[in-house]
Amino acid sequence: MEACYDAFVAGLNPAGSVLVYASYLGGTDGDVGTGITVGNSGNTHVTGYTYSSDFPTTSGAYDTSFNGLLDIFVFKLNWTGGALDYSTYIGGSMHEFGSGIVIDEDGNAYVTGYTGSISDFPITGGAYDTTHNGASDVYILKLKIDLN
Repeated sequence: MEACYDAFVAGLNPAGSVLVYASYLGGTDGDVGTGITVGNSGNTHVTGYTYSSDFPTTSGAYDTSFNGLLDIFVFKLNWTGGALDYSTYIGGSMHEFGSGIVIDEDGNAYVTGYTGSISDFPITGGAYDTTHNGASDVYILKLKIDLN
């Protein structure tokens, strides 16, 4: 079990002089936000990793269950910071870290980081490399959901 800390997101006005919103997001164990981007509609998208088996997920999420020692999270806050529009776990039975996220013009999320899950990280058919190659492997994943 890790220390209890939450990821947070804060939105400032364009001049950086007014705090428009600030919000925690996390469960009862440690949650760390490591990558952030803003989509075309002004929504905030964050990735990171969590030790929390109760990290908040949303209906329609890719995965609503905690999978291992550490899981990736991906979430989207609406442009006001007042609603969690999407949140999911991603991971295998060991440790996963989400470190970067971008959103394309179609609203798809691309997340990168690394995984220590040898046999059960969710790999898709036709992937460039479908085998685990060392203590930790880099991954890139695409969530095909309208995340703008």
